[in-house]
Amino acid sequence: MAAGSKVKNTVREIFKLEIKKKLFFLDKSINLIEIEIEGNGFLYKMVRNIVGTLIYVGIGKISSSDVEKIIEAKDRKIAPPTVPSHGLYLKKVSYK
Repeated sequence: MAAGSKVKNTVREIFKLEIKKKLFFLDKSINLIEIEIEGNGFLYKMVRNIVGTLIYVGIGKISSSDVEKIIEAKDRKIAPPTVPSHGLYLKKVSYK
């Protein structure tokens, strides 16, 4: 979650995290990455923080084993930067 949040219960469960490479043909071919995340709720900037961490793993700035250490440390300051919100959108909300 973002630093300074006043949320009392920060436990959230991620059910699905899927990464897909997409190729689009408009004027030229464009490579995009689609990241789909499903969970029982999300904290402020949580998805943006997850995506920022995945990008750092993907470009080799941190290893995948570092992700567990970042989560266990519970210190947002040691995690990669939050990605900007452009390109992110809410696809669906369902209540169970």
